[in-house]
Amino acid sequence: FNGIVPRSFINWMVGATRLPQINRATQEHYVQVFSLDHLPARIVTDRMPDTHIVHIVRDPRTFVPSYLNWSHSRLKSIVANRLVPGWHPSGYLAGGMRLREWLRMNNFQRVCWHWSFKNRNLESLFEKHSHYLRLRFEDLFLGTNQESTLRALLFFLGIPFDERFNGIWKDRKNQSHATRISGWDTWTEAERIQLLDICKPQMDHYGYSMETDS
Repeated sequence: FNGIVPRSFINWMVGATRLPQINRATQEHYVQVFSLDHLPARIVTDRMPDTHIVHIVRDPRTFVPSYLNWSHSRLKSIVANRLVPGWHPSGYLAGGMRLREWLRMNNFQRVCWHWSFKNRNLESLFEKHSHYLRLRFEDLFLGTNQESTLRALLFFLGIPFDERFNGIWKDRKNQSHATRISGWDTWTEAERIQLLDICKPQMDHYGYSMETDS
């Protein structure tokens, strides 16, 4: 709702809801997930300068089908993603395109746009922050770089590495069993073109080469 309601109201709302929640925490390390509301995350960091921001980006060739399948796996996810105003940013309200262009987009294209917009937005909000780290999902959860990436993340957060942490790879969370859309290799040429038209600049920026399997 940034740009629709006054920034002062958003600041007040974050101060009244998020900050008391954080201040009541008794843990040494408090983790808050801001998967949708990046501006409140920035407001929190402005008020708590020692906050550490971890930005995890995922290859859109696997993120888009994973998200579409997950968002259609539960009734509340379907309602939130399709019917709740403001659940996702609007390309029109964000100033990225004309209303006519936004309305012409199908759900697949909008998820691609959300991937690009949210990652660009996170970088613009936090790349100059003194405690900002960007990681690739694939390096942290897949392949041969898991432990070195985990060590880098823990070092950034000031948490000593423990061999027990390697066990986190064995317990998968938020997995979807829906098959609304399959992997990149099964997509139509039109779907591949749609994704690349929207996402390729950011893919190149994050090192997702088209010659490399996602």
